[in-house]
Parts: sequence; structure tokens; C-alpha cells
Amino acid sequence: MLLILPKNILAKNSRWLIAIIGLCLGMNAEASLSGKYTINQKASASATNYKSFSALASDLSKGIRTDSFTANGPNIHGSVEIEVVKGSGPYTEQVTFDAISGTSATQTITLNGNNEILTFNTNYTQLFVLRLNGIDYMTVDGLIIQSTNSTYARCIEMRNESNYISIINCELKMPNMTGTSDVNGYIMVTNGTVKPSVYTNPGKNIIIKNNRMSAQVDGGPYYGIWLCNETNGTSSTGYQVLENNIEHVYYTFIHAAYTVETIIEKNRLHNDKFTRSGYLYGIYLYNYNTKCDAKINANWLYEFNNQASGGFDGRYPIYVYMYGAPNSKALEIVNNLVDIRSNYYTPGIYVYAYAASNADVKLLHNTLHFGGYKTNTYTYGLYMTQMYYANVKCTNNIFYCDWNISGPLYANYFVSGSIVFENNLIHLDGIKGNGTAYCGYNGNNFSSLNDWQTAVNGKGNLNTNPLLSDPNRYDWQPTSLLIA
Repeated sequence: MLLILPKNILAKNSRWLIAIIGLCLGMNAEASLSGKYTINQKASASATNYKSFSALASDLSKGIRTDSFTANGPNIHGSVEIEVVKGSGPYTEQVTFDAISGTSATQTITLNGNNEILTFNTNYTQLFVLRLNGIDYMTVDGLIIQSTNSTYARCIEMRNESNYISIINCELKMPNMTGTSDVNGYIMVTNGTVKPSVYTNPGKNIIIKNNRMSAQVDGGPYYGIWLCNETNGTSSTGYQVLENNIEHVYYTFIHAAYTVETIIEKNRLHNDKFTRSGYLYGIYLYNYNTKCDAKINANWLYEFNNQASGGFDGRYPIYVYMYGAPNSKALEIVNNLVDIRSNYYTPGIYVYAYAASNADVKLLHNTLHFGGYKTNTYTYGLYMTQMYYANVKCTNNIFYCDWNISGPLYANYFVSGSIVFENNLIHLDGIKGNGTAYCGYNGNNFSSLNDWQTAVNGKGNLNTNPLLSDPNRYDWQPTSLLIA
């Protein structure tokens, strides 16, 4: 049916008619964002420029701008790219990006920071600088995010099912942090607004890549990165922690609890010139009666030694706890470089896998270097316990020691279960001091490689100096021609 209206009605009511026709045709008559925008506090607010991060965040989720200009939002109807104008910072504010409509794999939000600074003096009730609260398909790229508080801080917090998030090429800083509270972390993926140990779904498919995280020497947060999810999870959480440089951490660099198919790869974890006492973990993976499946690959873990000279504080560069872990396919710990230096109990790689039925535990191509500092008690390369039901494969690893010891040192400490132990290099001949070195333990101590190999039915293992390029500078490339 054709509707013909008089010209005078069309002229006086054209805007209303266009809106009605748009609704009839299924068009979205509401405002929403799409395209390119800027954040520049030194320029006037406009349809394409926001004067603050908060003005942008409020417009996206509420359709309200806090910089006194007409709103573009809420929500989006196409991909949105925001440039923080170079030279326009620093921005002193606390920012929350809440859930919005319209995001998808093809309609994303990208925030390009251009190395500008977002800073805030956090506190116990306002812990975060930047919070992603239920927003999906968002990338934060090249932003410097800083908390100036000395006691309580999180640079980034992700919560409330924030999915498909990427934090890339950012610098996360806590220049004044000396507090030791477990609420603190450079990046916290948790629904816990204070304590992080809230095991519900804060979000999935999160990538944390190529970021630098640092604080003052002898300072830093309790956690570097905290990841957690539901305690009954069976599907992939899709967490990837890749190519980050993390230093100045009080307790744990990367903590992942109840996560499934997590990838932790090519990160540098180190505490340069650190003297505070206390237990210290590099990568801490915890699964209790939940599927595990994780890849810990090609990470560098070093400078765990510079703790207080006394005390009884353990160092765990890589620590994995799997209890039950139903339907787990594989835990892969591959190509990691672990420098073991401590004054107390230190396993380079620790794996507990009780009742992890038929799970494959693969320890391949790792280099574990004992060097440079005296130890007062037990030190281990690999420490594996309660492995009764797991399938353990330990091949092509290097165990090398060139330091003074006064307590027992074990290249391998295997408490229970069976193991495939093949083509590893164990060279402990460079030891100085009055301590005792063992190639392994499996119910008894075994000093010689031949005796250890017989005890575990191993084959192809070798005792020769790998001639690491410069281990004291953390260059562990073997140069020996005897290593194929």
C-alpha cells in the first residue's frame, strides 16, 4: 500500500517521519558509536574527541558524557578505535568500562594508548586504576597504567565475565609500592573486588601479551598476574600470558587457579636486587578436581636468589598442583630456562599430580642451572611427587651446577609413580664446597648417573659439561659439540 502525505505535513514533520520510517525498516534509531575517536584533554570536547577516559567509558555504557558534550552512545554498531593523542597526558583518573551492547568478533573496541599515562592513587576501597567490568571484545594497546599508592593497588582489574580481552604492549607501574597485602597485583582477573580468591567466572579468552610490569627495587605487588575461574570448570578458559617482562613481585609472578588450557609462554620473570624475605613463586598453577591442561613454555625465570640471606623461605620458579584433574590431557613444561639460586629449600620445577588419572605430564627441553650462590639446605632441579596415575615423560633436559653448596642437591627428586627418563644431560661435576650432589632420588639417593639411570629404567642420558655460553648473565645456550 502506498501512503501519500500532503507536502505541508512532510515539510513540518520530516524529522519525525524519518525516525518512524527508520523504525519500520528495522533501522536502529538510537545513537551508538562506530569509527574513530580520540582522547585529548588539551583539546575541546567534540563529537569525535573525549577529554577523559571516563567520558568515553560513560558514553559507551550509559550514553552520558562527563565532558559536557552531546553523547554518542550508548553501545556500538560497528568497530570503534580510540586514539589517546600523543602528548596529551598524563590522565589522573580511575576508569571503569562496563558492559555494552553491539560488541562481537567483527565489532570490536580498540584503545590505542600511544604510551600516554593513566594514573591514579588507589586505596583499599578503590583498588584499581583501570577496570573492565563485563565488557567484551576490547583491546588495550600501548598504554602506561600506574598506581602511585604505596600500600594497595591494582593497575588493571578484569571481572564480571569480561570476555575476549587483550592487554598488549602496555607498561604497568607501581613506583611506590612497598605493601605486602594479597589484594595487590599488576593485573587481576577475578570477581573479588578485594580478596582475589573468588572462584567464579571473571571472563574468558583473555590475552596478556608483551607488557612490562615493574615497581621499585625491593617493592612491588603481592602478585604479578592473578588468573582464576570456576572450581568446576571443564571447558577452556582461554587465558594466554605471552612475552611479558615482569619484575618486582613480592609473592607470585603468575598465579593461575582453576584455569583450563592456559598458555604461559615466553615470559621473563625476575626480581633484580630484591632482598625482602618470604616465599617466592614464579609460575603457580593450581587445579583441584578440575581439568588442567596447560602449557608452560619457553619462559625465563631468574634472580629468585636475592632474598634475605637468612630465614627459611622457599623459592619455587615453577610450581604445579594437580589434585584429581579429571579429563586432563596434558601438562607441558617445555623449553624453560630456570636459574636456581637460594639460601633455602628450592625446587626449580615442582609438580604434584595426585590422582591425575592418565594425565600426560611432559617435561621436555628445559635447562635448570644451579649457580652462583651458597645454599644451606635442600635444592632440587625437578621435584615430582604423587605421580602414581600420571604418565610422566622427562626427556632432553639439562641439569647443570657450577656453584658452592653446603647442603644436599638433587638434579631429580622423584617420590612416587613411574617415569620415562631419556636423553637428559646431568652435569654436577662443577660443584664446589662440602655439600653432596645426587643425580636423583627414587626411594634412595643415587650419586652416579649410571645408578640413577638404572633405578628409573632410563636410557640415553649423558654426563658432560654443556658449556653454557654465559650462565651468570643468563645466557644458557649450550655450546658443547657433544650435545646434538
